[in-house]
Amino acid sequence: MQCGKRKFYGFVALITLVTFFFVASVSFDIGEQIVENIRIQNVAVGKLTRTQALQELKQQIRKPVLKLSYKNKNYYITPEDIAYEYDYQASIEQVYQVGRIPQENIYQRYVDIYYTRQYGRSYQLVCTYDKELLHTKIQEIIREIQIQPQDAKLIGSPQQHNLQVEQIGVLVEAYGLYYQILEALHKGQDCEIRIETLNFLPGRYAQDLVKFKKMLGRQSFSSDEADLALVDCLDGIVWKKNTSISWQQQLNRIEKSTNYSSPKGNSQLMLEGFYQLSQQLQLFSERISLDEAGKLIVQKGNLDLIIRNNSNQDIYISCYKERNKIYLEFWGEN
Repeated sequence: MQCGKRKFYGFVALITLVTFFFVASVSFDIGEQIVENIRIQNVAVGKLTRTQALQELKQQIRKPVLKLSYKNKNYYITPEDIAYEYDYQASIEQVYQVGRIPQENIYQRYVDIYYTRQYGRSYQLVCTYDKELLHTKIQEIIREIQIQPQDAKLIGSPQQHNLQVEQIGVLVEAYGLYYQILEALHKGQDCEIRIETLNFLPGRYAQDLVKFKKMLGRQSFSSDEADLALVDCLDGIVWKKNTSISWQQQLNRIEKSTNYSSPKGNSQLMLEGFYQLSQQLQLFSERISLDEAGKLIVQKGNLDLIIRNNSNQDIYISCYKERNKIYLEFWGEN
């Protein structure tokens, strides 16, 4: 009797299992269609074949245009600017595999289909674009906005009262801008992005220069091209009281951006003129190097001219070319 019952229950279990697999095979048979309740870029592609999904995406999806705004001006990045394209085939193939892998685990595939039908899935279209073109386009926009800070400066001799006022710099917060643009491109959505900037203050304002109205001394000598880099280097220096100027450091500043080397020719005259003006004002010589003839020497290494402004006021150094002469002037407060 017990044996008969076991056979009966076993038979029922077998029928149930067979029925389950039959129902499952029918219910979860997706044929050549994509599993229902799947969207790509918010377009429903579930229950469509790959060919139908491709047609649907091409009809409904358009490429994104990015609008970048700064103050009252707008800039645009279009798909054509950066060779932006959608890889429809790769996107469709990705969703087509739902419920089909892993092939060796039918139970896992059924579970995948069930949860997709119940809760849905959303995918982004796979996109490609030219990174170099994008970088170039963004840099073009940044260059239009970005402004380098400019210190106030006296043009030529202070006695000409030609004052160039300072300018506040504008720096684009480029990292955040790049991140927002890339995010929008990967989502494939039109997007408006506000360009964020930072202000960079100048190091010197016009009010810092108007006080220099009294000429303390002047040297002049004939000019040549070799002097021009040194003229630019010296001009506009505000020599703070109780600070030192190293002639060699001034030369090092030039070498970083030009092929200018050691002082020679009329540049030597400028060196000597600088020293003479310092002597006239009785400024303290911290270091001075002379050759056997008593001529000033400045070389790389330990040969330098270092003068300290030990006066009771700041000194403005004006160095400029006018006609065929170079003028080196020291100015103080009136």
